[in-house]
Amino acid sequence: MEPSPEQIVDELRIHLDDAERRAWDALSRYKFQMFGYWASVWVHLHRITQAGRPNPWRRLVQAARRDKGAGIDVATCRVCGCTEDEPCEGGCWWVEDPEGLGDLCSNCLFELRDKFNEAAGDACYRCAENAGLHGPGSCLAEGICPFWPHRPAGEAASGHHARDRRDE
Repeated sequence: MEPSPEQIVDELRIHLDDAERRAWDALSRYKFQMFGYWASVWVHLHRITQAGRPNPWRRLVQAARRDKGAGIDVATCRVCGCTEDEPCEGGCWWVEDPEGLGDLCSNCLFELRDKFNEAAGDACYRCAENAGLHGPGSCLAEGICPFWPHRPAGEAASGHHARDRRDE
């Protein structure tokens, strides 16, 4: 028996609470890359569930930006911390950040997409079985899933559209 849309939303809200708990835990232990990952998962699950909760990271990000220094505008990846002068090992490039969460490099976009595909498999069973692609009739969350139709589930990791590594 397939789960109802309400059951799917309830399951996503459980993951939303878990993502927030894990993000705070990572931050408290100075595991900033994991904090960035779980905070991003929280933002996207919040959008899917339309939970109406205030963003717990907004004040933290604003404080960090104030402390970063006025007048200094250095692009820094919000996940790994790379910059133009110190890119990721093997190189990377900046990708579009339509959500305004902070700068994001190409390596972290792919990494977030891959991790989110794993998490999305828990909530969107058929999409995961279909290699992360939504199509008519293939998504149990049709009508509530913002990634339906025909968008790779991995785009949920950042809201960005990027070529798959296999296309390169």
